[in-house]
Amino acid sequence: MSPDRAFASLAQPAHWLVHALAAQLLLTLVAAGCSPAARDGRAPEAGASASAQTVVQHDPPAAAGAMAPHLAVAGGGGAWLSWLEPRTQAEGSGHRLRAARFDGAAWGEPVTVAAGDDFFANWADVPSVVEGADGELLAHWLAKLSGDTYAYGVHLARSTDGGATWQPLGLLHDDASPSEHGFVSLVPAAGGGFDAVWLDGRGMVGDTPPGGGTMSLRAARVTDGVARRETLLDDRVCDCCQTAAVAIPGNDPDGRGPRLLVAYRDRSPDEVRDVSLLRGSLDAVAADGDPTPDAAWSAPQPLHRDGWVIAGCPVNGPALAADGERVAAAWFTGADGGGRVRAALSTDGGAGFGPPLEIDAGAPLGRVGVAFAADGSGDAIVSWLGADGGVWLRRVAGDGAAGAPFRLAVTSTARASGFPRLLGGAAPGAGLWVAWVEISSGEADGRGGASHLRFAEVTLPAAGDATP
Repeated sequence: MSPDRAFASLAQPAHWLVHALAAQLLLTLVAAGCSPAARDGRAPEAGASASAQTVVQHDPPAAAGAMAPHLAVAGGGGAWLSWLEPRTQAEGSGHRLRAARFDGAAWGEPVTVAAGDDFFANWADVPSVVEGADGELLAHWLAKLSGDTYAYGVHLARSTDGGATWQPLGLLHDDASPSEHGFVSLVPAAGGGFDAVWLDGRGMVGDTPPGGGTMSLRAARVTDGVARRETLLDDRVCDCCQTAAVAIPGNDPDGRGPRLLVAYRDRSPDEVRDVSLLRGSLDAVAADGDPTPDAAWSAPQPLHRDGWVIAGCPVNGPALAADGERVAAAWFTGADGGGRVRAALSTDGGAGFGPPLEIDAGAPLGRVGVAFAADGSGDAIVSWLGADGGVWLRRVAGDGAAGAPFRLAVTSTARASGFPRLLGGAAPGAGLWVAWVEISSGEADGRGGASHLRFAEVTLPAAGDATP
């Protein structure tokens, strides 16, 4: 189900009554004090902040109206930021997928990956540009498959010259039915190529009665621009929540253990929609598409048994970050009648996670992200959108101690503000990089104001430095 249709079917909390505010961001910010809720998971106060954090803004070369940001590590230190923006008047209607490289100090010239009037531009289902182990760039975006509003597929393009030119590759999936395909996670594979995970709606069309089919979770390896044989990971998942995937080291003696950890919002027959995990490998899918025995995947395991029963899709997927065997997960749940953001940590490649940590239990919107700090501390940093429309960050140490919540900026609670993105600085000692959509004041639902893409480098003190 499309995120737009999903929202029409849900009874959401009154988050949407909070009007858009103008985002205010200092080039360098040093503040003292913190919320008394710094360690107990209660809703952060509007003025809550950690001590001695710094924020340096580096806004990207994106046009007004830009949306759907995505961040990925760039080779040699730096980051790739991709986004959608309206085509120019000379180009005609529709959108174009743009990307630019940030080297830690300045932006390179933006490039256009693809453009067209058939794009499916969505606030929650965003395109991406990801760099592989050999410098190859792979991009994905959504485009219509037919005249049906919610019939769209995942298109790919690759670049082997640093983004200067792009070769269209066609569809990621081997299904071209007029159904929904999206919420893609692309992960560079250690030996070259990319692992792709996505939601696939082919089971919801054809002979299936309306509403009778289910969304599935699928994966494939993209090598030399070709998607190898698809793997069905789960045949019943939540319709329109983001997927997350990270590479993990194979821990078998022969190196043939699981190399990919996938998180997604599952869906039971009783409409329990908690986050599940899968571990497996696509390494063993041969060129002819025949998987060898070690290509098997684990059965879905719950990240945590929240017990969230909901009849529609909440459009609130999980996030993952990995650093070797260390994995951090963040997610939103509406169990027990109130929204909350949680996080959990793993030291064994996601085979097991510690107890959930309450990051914000004050009815936040969710839209989470997570990254490991680049200072060698092993701390994770969680991002989310609060009930106030704020872009919030919170640092979590390996022992579960949480720093003070810090509000980086204020955008909007409307769908147009999308999902903030964050990435641990790829250069040693660099801070955390955060991208988000700022909605200027306009109509109450956020659609009347112009959107602008923002980007900042943020440094937060160690979790133990926060004063409760």
